[in-house]
Amino acid sequence: MDSGIDNVQKYGKIILAGMILALLLFSATASASITQSNPSPADDATDVYVRTSEWNVTLVSGNFSVFNGTMTISTGGTLLSTTTLTNAVNGSSVLTIPEASLPLEASTVYQVWVNVSDEATWEGSWSNTSYNFTTGTAARLSDNSGFSAQQILLIAVLGIVICLVVVVMVVEMADGKPDPKRLLSLILAVIILAVAMGFI
Repeated sequence: MDSGIDNVQKYGKIILAGMILALLLFSATASASITQSNPSPADDATDVYVRTSEWNVTLVSGNFSVFNGTMTISTGGTLLSTTTLTNAVNGSSVLTIPEASLPLEASTVYQVWVNVSDEATWEGSWSNTSYNFTTGTAARLSDNSGFSAQQILLIAVLGIVICLVVVVMVVEMADGKPDPKRLLSLILAVIILAVAMGFI
């Protein structure tokens, strides 16, 4: 009889220890949070290209489960786009800005909201974060050229003037009567345009 009681107590302790361990593991998993990192364009970024068509962020769940939620972009209270996340996994999530909303307004602040839930936890672990970025001027022609439309125009004008200088020099040398003053004026005009380009 005593042996039977001892066995019950022994197995009861093992079961109790197993239940406690399971509860601890469940609590650790349930408390795992979602982290957001590496937003691109970065938070508070400035001079963002007006034809930027994507915004992305890295989402990581502490318990490696899937995400559900939304990513939205707006400006001045006007919603531009919403991306719905359904069973997304750890890694980069992309918010697409539709072509109809491009180009973005120049020199304007845009807000991005990321609201995601890790629904594999007991009650769902929510992560709600907002980001901002400011666009550059509309004159930028690309994301990496660094040239404005005004600079492109000046480059074109400079090229035309240089061509005119060369033509005039060739014609006057062919006639044997070069006009130093005219040539000097044309060369000076080229120099002035080149200097102007450096300040714009």
